[in-house]
Parts: sequence; C-alpha cells; structure tokens
Amino acid sequence: MKSKLLFLFLIVFSLKLSSQMEKGRNMIIAGFNFSNSNISVEDTAYLREPGSNFGKNYNVNVGYGRFIKDNVLLGASVNYVSNKSSSESHYTNGNYNISKYTSSGYTAGVLMRYYKPVYKNKLAFFAGTSLGYVNSTSHQRSRYGTNGVDISVTTMDAYNYGLKAGIYPGLVYFVNRFFSIETTFGNMGYVFTQSKNYRNGKLINTQNNGNFNSNINLSLTTLNLGVNFYFGNPAETKK
Repeated sequence: MKSKLLFLFLIVFSLKLSSQMEKGRNMIIAGFNFSNSNISVEDTAYLREPGSNFGKNYNVNVGYGRFIKDNVLLGASVNYVSNKSSSESHYTNGNYNISKYTSSGYTAGVLMRYYKPVYKNKLAFFAGTSLGYVNSTSHQRSRYGTNGVDISVTTMDAYNYGLKAGIYPGLVYFVNRFFSIETTFGNMGYVFTQSKNYRNGKLINTQNNGNFNSNINLSLTTLNLGVNFYFGNPAETKK
C-alpha cells in the first residue's frame, strides 16, 4: 500500500507544472484582501480625551477561467468590497464630533490573463486585464453636539453604478499540478459611474463621474492573496 501511494505521489509531482497553463485546463480563482487600522489622536490643548480613527476594509474575489491557448486565460469573476470607518473627538469645551462611514459593492465581469513561466516552471508572472459592471452604496452619519446633547445629525447616502476597465500585474507559485498561490499588486484603470446622492433622505444631485486610477505598488492595502485550483486534462484537447 505504501509503495502504491509513493508511486502516485511521484507521478503527480513529476508532471510538468507548466501543464497547469496549457490549453484546455480550467482554473477556479479565490482571492482576498484585508486591512485594519486604529489610530489614537492626542491633542491636550483642545481634546478632553484622545480622539480615535478606526478603519476596516476587505474584499473577496471568486472566478472561473479556461486556458484558450497555452499561457492565455479567459474567464469571469465577481469581486465584493466592504469598508467601514469611524472617527470620534471630544473637546475640552464640551463639544464633540462623531462620524461613522460604511460602504459596500461588487464588480462582475470578464477577465483575460497572459502568463510568463519563470524559475523551472514553478513560478510565473502574469498580466491581467478586466472589464466589469460596478454597483456600490455608501452611508455616512455625522453627529455634532455639546455636553452629550446632539445639535445636528446629518446622513449622507450614495448609490453608484457603472463600468470599470483595468489592468493588473501578479505573481503565481505552483504548489503542484492542481493548486497554486498567487498575489496581485494593485491595479490601474478607468472607472465611469453614475451616482445619486442623498442628504437626510432627500436627493440632492445626480453625478456622472469618470476617474483614472493607478495604485500598483507593494503596499499591504493593495496586495491581494489568492488560491487557485486547476482541473481538466489538456491532453484531451490536443490532436
């Protein structure tokens, strides 16, 4: 029994890892990113106690792709993003400012990747491009008051939808023929959205926004980790 298991193990790991990226193979994509911050603001001249700024962000990405030719992947994905932040300040004169913000949204669309194998076929760089539909909402509630009594409370809500196109670089490490670990380093692209903005429940304006963004770097806020699963027999697609 042990000899059979060893034989199977040797077969799996003796296969060329580049076969993961051969025409006819399929890939399941699963990625995530998470960041958390908590900053204390001290200003003894004006603040009765240290102020605070808190933030929590995460996104989850799932998708499916198929290698339409060696090293070229075509697929679709859905990305969900959630952000929460708050700030709070209490002053020596009894005044205070408290603000809480939340947003969430998703992007669904198509993607294409080109892979360049390096280092004995265990490592590969890739360049990806994507086009998707964007839908998101945000809510902010701000309170201003003095001595524990609110003087004003303002809510701001926004509803956004549009299109997003981008490119992104990445690096993938092949654990074996069936699994890999990848990371992407931010993205660069163009986003067009239409936004409806509300103050205290009343529509104040509708805006069309077009923005070019570039945040390709090695910061932990743009670094996304993912685990990919490969299946399908490339030999079946070859004549």
